[in-house]
Amino acid sequence: MNIETKVDKLMPRLHPRGKHLLLEESLGKMTGSEVVRRIMRERGRTDVKVCLSQNEQNCYSPMLNFIGLSKDVAGSCSVMAVAIAAHEVGHALQFQVIEKLGRTLKRSTIFFSMSSLG
Repeated sequence: MNIETKVDKLMPRLHPRGKHLLLEESLGKMTGSEVVRRIMRERGRTDVKVCLSQNEQNCYSPMLNFIGLSKDVAGSCSVMAVAIAAHEVGHALQFQVIEKLGRTLKRSTIFFSMSSLG
C-alpha cells in the first residue's frame, strides 16, 4: 500500500491542498506543530494557539481556542504525526464554520418557536 492510499484511508475528506502539504511538502521536512501553524496561517486563523498537551492527548479546545498536540506528534516529521496534526486543524476550521453559521442564523429573519419544533 503506498503512502497516498494510507493518507486517503486516514483522512478521506482531506482537501487536495492539504494532501499535497502532507505528502510532498512535509514528508521528512515539517513537524506536526509546524504543519498546524502553516495550515492555520494559510487559512488566516492567527487566533488559534498551538500548545504541547500535558496529558499527551491530541485535541482541539473550542472553549480555550487552542490545538493541543502530544510531544510525539508535535515534534515528529512522520506522515502519521502530520496527519494527526492536520486532523486537529480540521476541528478548529470546522468549529469556525459552525460559529459563522450560528452568527448568520442569529441575523436571519427566520424565527422558530418551541411549539413549532416539537
